[in-house]
Amino acid sequence: MSKKPNWKLRPESAMMSHGYDAFLSEGAVICPEFHSTTYAFKSAKDAEKKFCQQTKESTLVYGRVNNPNAQILEERLALWENAESCVSFSSGMAAIFAVCFEFLKHGDMLLYSEPIYGGSHNLFSHILPERMDITALGFNNLNFESQLKRAIVEYHKIPKMIFIETPANPTNGLIDMSMCKKITRILNPLIVVDNTFLGPIYQHPLEHGADISVYSATKFISGHSDVIAGACAGSNEYMDRLRKIRMYLGSILGPDSASRLLRSLQTLELRMDKQVKNSEFITNYLNQHPKVRKVYSLSLLTSDDLGFDIYKKQCLAPGAVISFDIKGGKNEAFRFLDSLSLFKLAVSLGSNESLAQHPFTMTHAGLPTQDKEKFGITESMIRLSIGIEHKEDLMQDLDQALASA
Repeated sequence: MSKKPNWKLRPESAMMSHGYDAFLSEGAVICPEFHSTTYAFKSAKDAEKKFCQQTKESTLVYGRVNNPNAQILEERLALWENAESCVSFSSGMAAIFAVCFEFLKHGDMLLYSEPIYGGSHNLFSHILPERMDITALGFNNLNFESQLKRAIVEYHKIPKMIFIETPANPTNGLIDMSMCKKITRILNPLIVVDNTFLGPIYQHPLEHGADISVYSATKFISGHSDVIAGACAGSNEYMDRLRKIRMYLGSILGPDSASRLLRSLQTLELRMDKQVKNSEFITNYLNQHPKVRKVYSLSLLTSDDLGFDIYKKQCLAPGAVISFDIKGGKNEAFRFLDSLSLFKLAVSLGSNESLAQHPFTMTHAGLPTQDKEKFGITESMIRLSIGIEHKEDLMQDLDQALASA
């Protein structure tokens, strides 16, 4: 019979067993999938207690409220974030929408960083304003304070939420989380950070003033391109509110997806470490290639760059997502993409396999042309998500595709 360690395990060790007792499941080393839609109570008094106290410890009542696989996943992901609690969702957008639906109300003001993922941009700039009369203003590091003043003076509104995506998709632009916290400390808005690109290994927003760290767990956390999922991490107070609203929205993560993410968490650090090493190698290659105009990678930041101090303060590694501008335009970019062999032409990121896509016509196609131009998302931009293949093979594939372009 295995004994529990008498010391506090580090996250990479805890991923193998935290929150699960094998001897409650016939000694199974790996947590089984619990597909039951409903759960029996020990007594009527037990049922009354669980329905009256909707906390994570008492929510095994019905599959739309909770399931054991999701609960164990949440406990383990909270360890990586050093958070009090975590709530999982059926997708990253479901997680973001739940945050907005719970913490914003009709007539509120939201400030969000730009550029941002196309789905988030559409939610903030169209769906929330049109359906919930929520005013949304975009900002960056340079104009955050002026946009904050604009919200107060021009719109007569105090922002209730600051939503930050850092690094930004697809430019890898950085937003200073602690700066946003410091400037708004008197106003006390909820600060939410999309931590998909670097978290939970290389960036910990809760340590830099964020209230909630949100993910598309489809990406690095899954890593295998076989799960759609989202997650939020933060205080017990905020997570209990999200857990309750998730119950009403019906956006809980299913047991099969949660089980696959439990598998993925066991190798998360190993995979991301390899992806970062590959990414740095590819970044250096692209940065010296004669057919590449510019590379957008955190590993290229120097002390002369505006984002350098932010990177050093809040990031532990540059991540594995790179964008670059190919010399030419859309035709050259398309010829390059069509010539790739090892890289898959597909959206998403963070998976074991390397992916390539064209933000202008794919992930950010819904943005107005003037916004794309403002953010530097041009027809010559290509975004790469670097996987765990051999770095030389990745370079050779890029080399032959650039030659074809």
